Amino acid sequence: MTQMKTHFMPPSPTRGFTLIEILVVIVIAAITAAIAIPGFVRITSGAELRTATRTL
Repeated sequence: MTQMKTHFMPPSPTRGFTLIEILVVIVIAAITAAIAIPGFVRITSGAELRTATRTL
């Protein structure tokens, strides 16, 4: 009786990101922006006030 040889292909290396990984990065970026933007707005409005005060 002859045996059938089974040839398995080695798994090809996959590249790229999964949807979950991309969503996690987007969520982290959104949280960071939500924390940073109010502080940045406060700093810029304070600078505008100081500039206006100096020009008077």
